[in-house]
Amino acid sequence: MADLLEFKNLTKVINPHHSLRVSGRVQEGKILMVRGPSGSGKSTFLRLLARLIPPDGGKVFFQGQDWMQIPAPKWRIMVHYVPQKPVIFAGTGADNLHIPFALKTVREKKSLDYNKLEHYCEALSISSETIAREAQTLSGGEGSRLAVIRALLLEPRILMLDEPTAHLDSRTKKKVLQVLVEWLETEPGRGAILVSHSEEDIEDIPAFTVLEILSGDEG
Repeated sequence: MADLLEFKNLTKVINPHHSLRVSGRVQEGKILMVRGPSGSGKSTFLRLLARLIPPDGGKVFFQGQDWMQIPAPKWRIMVHYVPQKPVIFAGTGADNLHIPFALKTVREKKSLDYNKLEHYCEALSISSETIAREAQTLSGGEGSRLAVIRALLLEPRILMLDEPTAHLDSRTKKKVLQVLVEWLETEPGRGAILVSHSEEDIEDIPAFTVLEILSGDEG
């Protein structure tokens, strides 16, 4: 199975007593499940890969190409990060879904696919009424699912999700993970990274590898 993304000794000093240092890979069609105790640096790891913060060392390659050879705006579409508390902008849910497609880097190559939007909304139980509401009035779970839909519509090569099921009940958790697995299987050349504390999430994912991030200097 082909490697999409490889990271070697990716390092970030989190505090004087803890340096994050990880190596691993994301394989085509599979999910890299990131596990570790609170404070170990799981979210920091995703932010590093999203190029939102600079690393203190290490190398990252996308299909063999050094990541620094790819412009950051293009990289953030290819390797797309959805934080645990996603950014929800002023306006309606629909406005939030359209925002990425107004960016020059996106609009030159992509436009919002309304058929896919309808499919993802149905799959994740997001109604047309929810989409029409002011986004600031959405619950944590609704906002999280809206952010996942927004990311899927961008069609990244690698989708990074930080605790996407944290605010959801068991039934809705399963729906999110089913959509993620479906997205991976729909087209070749896709992979995902998922941070989760939930054992239910592991049970509902058919193909994954695990990256353990430890506490302390060994991390």
